Amino acid sequence: MALWGLATHGPDAVQRMRLLWVQGRCARFDFPAGTVILDSDPASRERLLANPDDYVALDDSQVWPVTGVGRREPGCWASLKDILFAGRTFWPPGPTAPKAMVHRLRSANGLERLVAIIVAPSAPIAPTASPVYPSPGIGLVAAIVQPGTWDVPPRWDGNSAFLRAGFETARRLRFFAAQLDPQDASRFSIVYEMDGRAGTVDGKLEDDGNVSLKVRDGPAKGN
Repeated sequence: MALWGLATHGPDAVQRMRLLWVQGRCARFDFPAGTVILDSDPASRERLLANPDDYVALDDSQVWPVTGVGRREPGCWASLKDILFAGRTFWPPGPTAPKAMVHRLRSANGLERLVAIIVAPSAPIAPTASPVYPSPGIGLVAAIVQPGTWDVPPRWDGNSAFLRAGFETARRLRFFAAQLDPQDASRFSIVYEMDGRAGTVDGKLEDDGNVSLKVRDGPAKGN
């Protein structure tokens, strides 16, 4: 009976255990403090790319309005995407867009989501559209996953609104890893730089399951 049960339910049980393990890794993932996530400064290029396991060149000017070096996607998030969307491709093409954060957040009303904050070029816009921004840009967007349980698979809840803000691609841009708020499990912040001037982006998991992103201060505010 034990052998029959293993043959019948074994593959499914293994898949569920793998899923819970991957989710747990995503929930607890943290970059070291001060980790550079994207850097367009040519002076930093050689130093970052000397660590090919951690960084990759983002040089396709047809995709990235600012070329530079990006932090590789955390393996746990890549595994979660593979479980949810095996074989599917995502924007942008080429190297995977760097993630400033992968972690579990909890809203004020107790809602939990696995959230990845992506530093990405804005997606192409149809020629007949009327874009708010007349040229391609770079910004931040949150990918949101409702965690699964042993009996219920995880669910992709979509993405937040794309935060284009005032990140000027003609200037030297740098984004750092998010910092979680130790007093509030729904909040985090991301430090960025433009031509060496620092600013902060605030993020929050709202009670409806969406993630809000807003420039708090610095050179990208108000544009």
